[in-house]
Amino acid sequence: MSHNKPSRLRFAINLGNAVLAHLGETGKPAGITVELSHRLATRWGVSAEFVPYPAAGKVVADAGGEHWDIAFLAIDPAREATLRFTSPYITIQGTALVSVDSPCQSVADMDRPATTINVGQNAAYDLWLTRHLQHASLHRLPSSQEAIDAFLAGEGDMVAGIPPAAGGDSPSARRGAGTGG
Repeated sequence: MSHNKPSRLRFAINLGNAVLAHLGETGKPAGITVELSHRLATRWGVSAEFVPYPAAGKVVADAGGEHWDIAFLAIDPAREATLRFTSPYITIQGTALVSVDSPCQSVADMDRPATTINVGQNAAYDLWLTRHLQHASLHRLPSSQEAIDAFLAGEGDMVAGIPPAAGGDSPSARRGAGTGG
């Protein structure tokens, strides 16, 4: 952004996290981050322009470029080299979706040898698990939705993410059952 007052702000909208944003009935972005974007733009007297992304990792990859001015992303130490964060505006609980017959019946059971966890590449869950796992391995896919789809197709022992996106509300999630906290 230049030093002159801009007439618009470009907001990166992460469509890979349905808690934050999704495409509405009109095909335009909707959700909490869209509402926050409108409020910020109104407060600053500028228009809001939305730059949709399929996954958080893609938003981070474009950081420092001329694609967007403000993004709504999970705070993570790996991202702080490129991004500056405000105080959190929301807390999102992460979990995992596992097969009904899985030996992993709680999040505490996830880190086992020979366990593969599907995750969207560079999503907050990927970054957190990368720092904390000692035994399980990660199967990184281009987006959280692709990680879910791969799990439902039989790939991996579980998928990490947020409960709605992890397939818990999906009729196609017959393979799995959400883990307890």
